[in-house]
Amino acid sequence: MICLIEETYASDEDEDPTFDLKADCQKFRVKMPKKKQINKAVVITPTDTAANDPISVTVKSPVRVVNQWVGLYSVNDLKFNTNGKVTEPLPTEKLWAYTHCEHNTNNVPNGSCSKKNGKTKKITFDSSSTDDCETYEWPLAKGEYTVCVNVYTNDPLTKYKYSGKFLII
Repeated sequence: MICLIEETYASDEDEDPTFDLKADCQKFRVKMPKKKQINKAVVITPTDTAANDPISVTVKSPVRVVNQWVGLYSVNDLKFNTNGKVTEPLPTEKLWAYTHCEHNTNNVPNGSCSKKNGKTKKITFDSSSTDDCETYEWPLAKGEYTVCVNVYTNDPLTKYKYSGKFLII
């Protein structure tokens, strides 16, 4: 639901602002991404990388998605079916970054990452990927990882394309 509301601030800083509804609220629905958007997405990762070395990821999306992001996951945290496909919504990522930000940072001042044009993006995960996120750590532990591009950015994270697996050694 979306509503047009005017927020008016009082002259006294101690007073709360007032909110006035300016138009009737309207219902709307965010469409889920089409299957071809997921199927045509490509996520390219390194084959192996040394601990503490930057991890470069290339993401190709058939459609540019504002606030699209990639997450780096430990394979041990994912559940796979017998065909090798991830079967459940994604767990908490080890690191993440937007695909369309001017800078590869986790948080942006206006909350939107839509300034980079194009459908192919290169993202680098390194020590700066943890700057805005107290719970993330760098370097990542040695182990097997994968990267997922999330094509639908709301929870539960069930619309994504993931890369092949790679090792941090």
